Amino acid sequence: MNGKVVSGLTIKEVSETYDISADTLRYYEEKGLLHPARGENRYRMYGIQDVITLNIVRSLRELGMTVEDIRTYLERRSVEETLALLEEEERLLRRRMRVGLAAPVQAAEKGRVRCPVEAEVRGALPGGAVRVRAVYAYAGARRVRKARLRAEAGLRGRALRELELEAPLCGLMHVAVAEARVRDYLSLFPASLAVSGEEARVAVLPAPHPLRVQPGSAGGEPGEEARPKTGQGGGDVRQVRAYAPGDSLRQIHWNRTAQLDALYVKIRDPEAARAVRLRLDLGAGHAADPLEMDAFLEVLSALLCGLIAQGREAEVRLCAQGRAPEMRAVRGEEDRRALLTHLCLCAAPEWGAGPAAPPPDAAEPAEEGEFSLGWDLCLRRGGRKVLRFHADRYAQEIEAAELPLEET
Repeated sequence: MNGKVVSGLTIKEVSETYDISADTLRYYEEKGLLHPARGENRYRMYGIQDVITLNIVRSLRELGMTVEDIRTYLERRSVEETLALLEEEERLLRRRMRVGLAAPVQAAEKGRVRCPVEAEVRGALPGGAVRVRAVYAYAGARRVRKARLRAEAGLRGRALRELELEAPLCGLMHVAVAEARVRDYLSLFPASLAVSGEEARVAVLPAPHPLRVQPGSAGGEPGEEARPKTGQGGGDVRQVRAYAPGDSLRQIHWNRTAQLDALYVKIRDPEAARAVRLRLDLGAGHAADPLEMDAFLEVLSALLCGLIAQGREAEVRLCAQGRAPEMRAVRGEEDRRALLTHLCLCAAPEWGAGPAAPPPDAAEPAEEGEFSLGWDLCLRRGGRKVLRFHADRYAQEIEAAELPLEET
C-alpha cells in the first residue's frame, strides 16, 4: 500500500463521542482552532492533540470566550493566562453545579446500602469526572465511616448516582456529603463544588427472618377461650370503657376496676380474636447504642415475621416514660417495615418528642395477656418471662426459639 496511513478518529466518531455537530468541527477547522490530518480518500482524521484542543475550546466557549479570543489564546497561551482561565472555570462550576443527597430519609435492609446522590447541573458542564466523598455513622456511635463516588464527565440536568455504604447493623445511620470536586477536561486541576449541607437519615432494617410461633389463641384474659361465651358475645377484649347503667356484670373487667378504683367493662371485637398484643417498653428517653439497637430490632422483626407467617395481626403499643402510648397495627410486611423504620427514626436519642403524656396517676397500666419486649431483649407475658435473647448471640437464639401463644 502506498502513502502514509494516518490513525485517529473520523469526524463522525468525534461528533458522536463529544456530542458536537460535524458542521461545528468544520467551523473550528476553518477558524484555525483544529488541524486534523487527512487520511486515505482525504477524510479528516483527528489525533490526540486535536481531541485535547477540542476539549479546551469547549471549556473556553462555556466560559463565554469568542472564537477569535480562543484562537489568540491557543496561539500564545502563557501560564498566567491559563491559571486565570482555570480560576474562571472553577467559579463557573461552583455557580452551575451543586452536589447533595437526593433522599433525606430512606429505609434499606442491613448489608450493603445504596444512598442516592444528586448532581444538579445548570447548562453544559465544562469539566471532567466528579468525585464525591461522604461520611456516615450510626446514631450514638463514635466511629465515622467514609464512602467515595466517582461520576463520569458530561453530567446534565439532575443526574443521580449512588453511594454504596456498609451497613453491618440495624438502626439509624446519618449520611452527609463532605466534599465534591471536579477536574477540568484534561484532568490537570481539580475544582471544589458547592455541597448541600443537608444530612440524610437511613433506617437500616433487618431482613425478614421469622421466629417460630406455636399455633394457638391469642389475647384475651387468662383462662378465657376465643369462642363466644353465653351473654358475652364472643371475640377478644380489644379495650375497656367506663361502666354505664345497663351493662352486664359479666362484662366488668375486674382487674382494671381494682387498679383504677372505678367500674370498667370489656369491649369485645370478634375480629380481634387472632390479634396478638405486644407492648414495647422503650424506657425514659433511652438512647440505645448501635449494638443494642441492632439486637432489639432483629428480635422484634423476627417476632413480627413469625406472627405474620401465622396469619396473625400484631397490635403494638409503644410505651416510653414522658410520652403518651402510641398504637401501631402490623398486619403484613409493609406494616412491619413501617414500624421498624419509625423505631429507627424515633427510638434513638431524640425519642421523647411527641404528644404529651398523661399525668402519672392516669398512666395506662399493663394489659393482661399482653406480651412485652424491652431493651433487655426479654419477652414477657403478664410479668412472666417467655423468651430471653442476648445481643451477642441473638441470631442463634432466634433460630432455636419457639414462641407459645397459649398461656400455660
